[in-house]
Amino acid sequence: MNKAQVDRTTWIRLVLSSASGTGKGEGALRLVRKIHDYLEEPDEGMLRALLHVYAKHGALSDARKCFDSLVALKGYVDPHWTTTLLTAFNNKDDAAAFLESLPPSTSPSIHTHTAALHVAAKDLQTSTYNLIRSFLLISRATTTTAPTYTVLIRGLLLRKQYRLASIFFTKLMKSGLPLDNPALAAGLESLTRNGQPHLAFQVLEKYTIGPTTTQMTLTTLTLNQFIVSLNRIGRPDISIRLFTHMQTLYACLPNSQTFSKSYKLRGLHSSSTPHLRRRDFDLSYRSGPSGKKEDIRRNHRETKPLMLSSLH
Repeated sequence: MNKAQVDRTTWIRLVLSSASGTGKGEGALRLVRKIHDYLEEPDEGMLRALLHVYAKHGALSDARKCFDSLVALKGYVDPHWTTTLLTAFNNKDDAAAFLESLPPSTSPSIHTHTAALHVAAKDLQTSTYNLIRSFLLISRATTTTAPTYTVLIRGLLLRKQYRLASIFFTKLMKSGLPLDNPALAAGLESLTRNGQPHLAFQVLEKYTIGPTTTQMTLTTLTLNQFIVSLNRIGRPDISIRLFTHMQTLYACLPNSQTFSKSYKLRGLHSSSTPHLRRRDFDLSYRSGPSGKKEDIRRNHRETKPLMLSSLH
């Protein structure tokens, strides 16, 4: 059977749709490989899309072939291609060997450094000392970003180094770098797991209800991760209240994952958690503020004391 000539725009749309989908299993990967097989001479745009998909799904061999094809096609190494390919690595030694194989003229960007740090962070053979050392070397070589800090904090949390994770999150806040939701979520978890949920709540307030210069739009995913962290330190009472009032406090609507995590809290009501009361398990939908800034702030002033009372 002759290979079909696939319209470039349609093909890229299909591939990127697969990459952004919720499924990250073999089914999606087989679909991408099948589409790839029907292409005779993919151009730069197609190869970049393929590289993104293969790297996202951890298909290192396929991703490396696309990377090599891009280099052969363009005659140079783009830092964005390097960064994308690094996300497919799971072993720091393999990632280091790949970086060493690049031409000497290739100047790694902060994004490349961050991706390489991410490989080391998720490889548990990397000690805490070496992970922090790698971060410090990066910070000396170039200007670090919030995502670079986030990768380090996530790596420390993975190693259950909660105190160190909270220290580096404090350094991030003092650095003056703008925080995004992944950085805030990692910071809230580090403070909470370090036994400082009250401080985590203050940080949440600072970056959502604080001065305009620090305000950010909070996502449901960030709050979901905060709820999980509270559960892990044995404070489902705070999780329930945060869930019940999340729209009133932060104009943030719960999603299916929020409901799933909150309903599981019913099983935590035992003799080991006497501070939980029946009315704390009201998981019904609560109507939040109208959306006007003055209404949000008024509702926030009324609801905030409930959260603070749970933290003490």
